[in-house]
Amino acid sequence: MRRTRTLIGAAVVAALTTVVSACSSSGATEAGSHPKGKLAKTLRVAVQSDTEQIMLKLAGEDDFPYKVQWSTFEGVPNMVSAFQAGAVDIGTGGQAPIIQAQAGGHDLKIVAVHEDTGNSRQLIARGGGIHTVADLKGKKIATQVGTQTYAFIVAALREAGLTASDVHFVDLTLADSRTALQAGSVDAAAMPTSDVLHFQHAFDDVTVLRDQTGLDMTQSVVISTGKALADPVRSATIGDFVSRWTNSINWIAQHPQKWVQASYVQDQKLSDSVGKQVLLKLGPPSVVPIGPAQIEEQQKLADLLYQSGSIKQRVNASREYDSRFNSVVAQANQASGGPVKAFPASFS
Repeated sequence: MRRTRTLIGAAVVAALTTVVSACSSSGATEAGSHPKGKLAKTLRVAVQSDTEQIMLKLAGEDDFPYKVQWSTFEGVPNMVSAFQAGAVDIGTGGQAPIIQAQAGGHDLKIVAVHEDTGNSRQLIARGGGIHTVADLKGKKIATQVGTQTYAFIVAALREAGLTASDVHFVDLTLADSRTALQAGSVDAAAMPTSDVLHFQHAFDDVTVLRDQTGLDMTQSVVISTGKALADPVRSATIGDFVSRWTNSINWIAQHPQKWVQASYVQDQKLSDSVGKQVLLKLGPPSVVPIGPAQIEEQQKLADLLYQSGSIKQRVNASREYDSRFNSVVAQANQASGGPVKAFPASFS
């Protein structure tokens, strides 16, 4: 598989892309073991890292009967501009930015949901004097406003009796947040578990204040647009991708040690032990049909963002979901042994 990583800012929606895997020479193609129907010649996929490409390849699901153009964005908010410009068809990311997009009038739709334990991020501080979330009052917190990470921090603050106005948010990307916390120019930041473990190994003054567990943020989502879904051929192509994505996530849950090696060790350059710790904290990933539980969780998050002033109007979270691929997810789960409830006993 040939890949070229590209970073695309909010204003750069037509940057370099990578064409991956097999494609037809002309016209639409027919799906093989995946959902049947005419497929588009090209599917434009927005991601935030190499994760999707790695897992699709490992699971043997990268034999697409169409071209895939991969574009990498630093944060879902930056993807929104590309969706708005019609530069991408589908993307993956956290659930909170979709609320922000809906509040801003953008027609984004969640078409599939991957759930984990919700323990994918942790809020950490460095130095003395900050031992609990409540101690963050008046402190500087690095985060990219409008992201899933930002929503996590707002939820943690509310739980501790604080509001967004009680702290000073420093609007930085994840990469810049790491640098700022290392340099001591901010007091705290929320990061993926893999980064937190790295900080704990590198510094002896790191305090974990809160993880996402119990804060109703368990969804990573596949995103599309109403316009793309209204096109039968493009919609069928998105369905094929969702099927392959579901199978690949089930593969991760069934082959956790191979995933640790490929993703955490080889791609992210973490040690095997740290990669294993990260995956055990996350638990086995699963793709579930969209239903009332997912919508209810999203509505709670939307209400929190409204109450915090992060969005200026209330939104109806049910309008963010499109369940047309629920049967695709169910069929893929049946075919690939998902959802997996526990890792193999040998992985512990």
